[in-house]
Amino acid sequence: MLEVPAKSPITQVTFDNIPTGKYAISAFHDEDKDRRLDRKWLILQGMPNESYGYSNASFAYFSKGPFENALVDINPPTTNVTIKLSTHLSKIVGN
Repeated sequence: MLEVPAKSPITQVTFDNIPTGKYAISAFHDEDKDRRLDRKWLILQGMPNESYGYSNASFAYFSKGPFENALVDINPPTTNVTIKLSTHLSKIVGN
């Protein structure tokens, strides 16, 4: 896990020396700095409480989506991957 400070409106992260291959990438905004993606407990139990996202915007209504959908080709020296963070509810309603 790599921790980087969030910067609005875009946080850019650079990884060096990544071998060519297919990778799935996930990210989340750890608002309370407890190093985990918090989830709701009462209403909508298990739904993530903090913003998160996956490479290729992989998402399914009640899960993170198939792993294969998140795979991206990494080809050094430079590959750009954009991950948009949002809440689970906003993913469902399309915001």
